[in-house]
Amino acid sequence: EFNNWVKGGYAKFKCFQGATANQLLTYVEPTLKEESFKAAILHVGVIDLLQNKNKMTDVEKIENLIENLKLTANKCISYGISKIFVSGIVISDRLPLSVVRDANSKIIDMCNEYSFIFVDNSNILHSNHFYDGLHLAESGKRILANNFIGRLNCFLTPRNQSQIKT
Repeated sequence: EFNNWVKGGYAKFKCFQGATANQLLTYVEPTLKEESFKAAILHVGVIDLLQNKNKMTDVEKIENLIENLKLTANKCISYGISKIFVSGIVISDRLPLSVVRDANSKIIDMCNEYSFIFVDNSNILHSNHFYDGLHLAESGKRILANNFIGRLNCFLTPRNQSQIKT
């Protein structure tokens, strides 16, 4: 169904693979200058929580992730995007489940505070990953896309011909 949105011109898929939440802002701005969108899905986090360049605690990494998501969302809003969807952290063999839960709890709090829309990915399991325990296998990508579509369908419809940026 996600491909139908893209093929029908109602959605535009733009991936910045491997980008951290901090780097996302750098990648998003040129795209926003080129085209206009009604909505954006921000999907980042696992890499942010895995990296430990500055010997940050898990709490500090989560706080840093949230601040960078806010900055990117606010940049999207400054370019006229009216709906911000924030994708929840997907479980990973490389992250303790408690960190994923804490991060998602903070993301939900941020979404509630700023009227962003949370995309729940808790239905993606370890079995939906490749052997590396980090990247999603085809089954995981399908679930993730369906999670996006499910939330998008609640707020936007192709009949509105809304363009969506993911």
